[in-house]
Amino acid sequence: MLCMCRTAVLALATLCQPVLSSTFPYHSDTAFVFQGDDGQGYDLHAPLIHPCDHVPKHTCRGHSSHSSHKSASPPSTPLNCSLCPEGSEGSEGSGRKVMMYAVARLDGVGERVMQMVMYMAFATFHNFSFGGFLYNEPYDTEHVTHGMTAADMHDLTTEFMGSNVSALRLRARNPHFDHCWRGGLERQKPQLAGGEMVLVNDNCARPGERRDLFLLSQPFLKRLRLSTTLLGRPTKYFEPGQLRIAIHLRRGDIRKTTTDWWPGPDRLVPDALYVGFLSLLRRLLKPAEIHIFSTSSSSFPSTSFNRYRQPGVHVHLDGDILDDWAHMAQADVLVVAPSGFSWVAGILNSKCVVSFEAFPWGDLPHWIQLNNDFRQADKIQSCLRKQGLLQLPK
Repeated sequence: MLCMCRTAVLALATLCQPVLSSTFPYHSDTAFVFQGDDGQGYDLHAPLIHPCDHVPKHTCRGHSSHSSHKSASPPSTPLNCSLCPEGSEGSEGSGRKVMMYAVARLDGVGERVMQMVMYMAFATFHNFSFGGFLYNEPYDTEHVTHGMTAADMHDLTTEFMGSNVSALRLRARNPHFDHCWRGGLERQKPQLAGGEMVLVNDNCARPGERRDLFLLSQPFLKRLRLSTTLLGRPTKYFEPGQLRIAIHLRRGDIRKTTTDWWPGPDRLVPDALYVGFLSLLRRLLKPAEIHIFSTSSSSFPSTSFNRYRQPGVHVHLDGDILDDWAHMAQADVLVVAPSGFSWVAGILNSKCVVSFEAFPWGDLPHWIQLNNDFRQADKIQSCLRKQGLLQLPK
């Protein structure tokens, strides 16, 4: 059965997702590629519903008929990138390396960074060399996301990754690849010949839906933490000698992106849950300085954060993104929201990261999941003691 989503793309996109093809090429004006009962793939020309679907034109071996433009192989020279894996030789032992490229995501900065990290982890796990990101140049340069231009995004991702992301842009007209994969990164390692080039598109999977977080091994995370500039960035809000707690509240445009844009789980963690958790933290970890990072909007004016403005709690709204990330990454306790923005800070944080069980967003194994009654809150104390940040009571 062919999945038809033209008249109700937003409502049915989730239902159609499982039948996305892993072998058919993409078009910049096609939202989805579907597969029917006959095993054939069908391009459905529908309105583009998300920046993730703006895939630039390219060709794949066996699909050259889909493009009338002349194709060229992308450059195969490894980039000067501290986090990019150099890879090993292909399966036939030719001494030539498999080169991986990836389709860049074009939405929020947290999701962009998350996807970049997962692509790097995927290439590292499979010993591929990494060649760069394929962008839809016209869309990327003209599109403004959360008030940020493409140049803003490149600056932010460069600081996070510790490598010049602009230099990772694949600059080739209608490039040709030996293999094109579309789907999750949890796939088993394929048998590729040395010198082959593969393009990967993970369909913009969100952390809560990913089954590939095992790729974030401790050696890879160590390399990421050594590469980023954020762990060495000054944290002007933190006082020396204090236990430092950072909490990310996903507010700003969340009503639009969660309710109006995509039919997915609610990501708006209620204020009541945060206020109750704050009360617990102030009793459990006293004395400690607590910093809340968020963004305001017409739906969430500054006054809506007054309930958080308590003694010992500092609310920081609409701050510099790099400063916010640096505080979250260096905090002794980081409470992440169901948001790519704090999730990427969480993978940089090697201390105690806390999430809410009712709002899953791709937790790493060592993160602390709290249910709504906070019964596991003692795990925060245990984590801090293990880090040498909390003394046992006398």
